[in-house]
Amino acid sequence: MNTRYRISGVTAGFILCLTILVDLLQIFLTLTVIGSVVSFFIGIVLCIGLWLIFTLHGVKYSGTGGLKKVAASFGTMALESVPIIDALPFATIGAFIIIRETRKEDIKKQRDKAQASNDNRQQQMQQYEEAA
Repeated sequence: MNTRYRISGVTAGFILCLTILVDLLQIFLTLTVIGSVVSFFIGIVLCIGLWLIFTLHGVKYSGTGGLKKVAASFGTMALESVPIIDALPFATIGAFIIIRETRKEDIKKQRDKAQASNDNRQQQMQQYEEAA
């Protein structure tokens, strides 16, 4: 079975590389007083940008796994807005959690669809055999 993901491997790689780069930048910016202020704004812009990217790729924050994605989003935004703590890789961890949960949903949806198709075929075969 070939699973189609809402967040492709290339997009997931891009998002994770972006968050890793921003987290590394925040480590260096946190070492200076002015950098801490700049780092705060970078973290907020990153969180809004990630939300936009995920929304454009059809990520839903409700239903199965929705609570984890909401917690990851708000947790990342809250922790990225705290000076000094924002130097830790919370953006990368939050993005990874959202990507993982979304992929789990996609796999489950594909399995359910395949199972329903299989059940439908079995039902048609039974009807055919009864008619014969």
